[in-house]
Amino acid sequence: MFFSSRGARCRSEALHWAGARARQAIGSNDIRRRHPLAAAAVVGLWAAVTPLYPDLARAQDLPSFDVNAQSGWRLSTGVSQEWESNVRFVNAAQADATTRGRVVGARLWRTQRDRIEMAATGSLVRFQKSSDLNRRTYEASLQASRMMTRRLNGSTRLVATSDFTNRAITPQGGEGSLLRGLVAARTYAADGALAYRVTRQSTTNIGARYQNISFDEPTLASGWVAATTAQATRLLSAATTLSLNYEYRRSTAGQRLTGGQRNVNAHELTGGWVHVVNQRVSANLRAGASAQEAAGAEPALIGGAGLHYQGDHDGFDAQYQRSAGQEFGRETAREVVTDMLGVQFQRTVSGRLRFDATARHSWTDPRRDGAPRARGADGSANLRYELPTGIGVGLGWFVRRRDDDSNVAVNQGVLLGLAYGWSQVRNMPVPADPNVR
Repeated sequence: MFFSSRGARCRSEALHWAGARARQAIGSNDIRRRHPLAAAAVVGLWAAVTPLYPDLARAQDLPSFDVNAQSGWRLSTGVSQEWESNVRFVNAAQADATTRGRVVGARLWRTQRDRIEMAATGSLVRFQKSSDLNRRTYEASLQASRMMTRRLNGSTRLVATSDFTNRAITPQGGEGSLLRGLVAARTYAADGALAYRVTRQSTTNIGARYQNISFDEPTLASGWVAATTAQATRLLSAATTLSLNYEYRRSTAGQRLTGGQRNVNAHELTGGWVHVVNQRVSANLRAGASAQEAAGAEPALIGGAGLHYQGDHDGFDAQYQRSAGQEFGRETAREVVTDMLGVQFQRTVSGRLRFDATARHSWTDPRRDGAPRARGADGSANLRYELPTGIGVGLGWFVRRRDDDSNVAVNQGVLLGLAYGWSQVRNMPVPADPNVR
């Protein structure tokens, strides 16, 4: 999805299986029958034609294995060439061309009770003119889950990332507003959760997470966030789920240039609703409030909403999210309220040709940081074609705009990518889902 917040994820068994069945119907097994390397090639190709700056807020840049995948390896390699009209994303535009070579490896171990995913990627980024930005980037993740008893499940995740970014990171662990320029950043994150099924209709969850964020630019706010969460979920019917979520969070942010650190404690309480119309359509809603333990801070309304459609050959997603807290990557370490709206469309034109388009808009509340109103928008469109040999070819276009009343930056560009992958992973049959009507 376009942006993510772990506290915003209200999941139900019905939605879980409906999504799994839809994903399998549009590609997993059908593509593998046409070519054994296709699945990994698509994964590598997605990385090759995605715009240069991944989402450092989470391990999204390393695609997870399908929920029904069995144990096995997945390897891919790719190279992309990108041209941008404003590579540094500042007022004084400077065009440049970028080349990125990339290698991705992933391994899945799965037993009747355990599931372990390990993935790593390494990239070499070279700019034609802006040689000071040349660097080696990496991302590594380890995810594990275990069914301890018939009622109790546990999961944990470790992530380390070093790459370029042009977006702030929210204390909830999601993407924030567009930054004033392109910066190199590193994030280290760890989280864990326990889920206990009280009855067939009720589940409780407790969890904890920690994330450390640092930017090479000393004038941007770096720091860390630690949080504990609790959630109660109730399955009202075969298609409707309600949830109640609470999070206590402590964050520390400040500029390395000045050395000052700002500590903020926050409490968030939200309610969630998920409804699965059928295996094609689902919707979710989340609403609540956030209270910051800081001088002059007022409670802020937070929440989000989403709509998902998955057809035989196309899919559509729309999502709105409102978060509160001190974002990492901003020039000032103060509380802000950030709203983000995004839409995404995907279509499988043929067995080998896929198209997707994404658009997002974000804006911040100036009353919470004393700064001018900041707005950002970005959009992209990609075409990906898989050759019979298993080599993937991708062509993309993107545009970004940031406006904070006094500074306007616009960047657009095109990119071409090639990728090749190998995979020995196969999917298990999807069990019948009694929750999907």
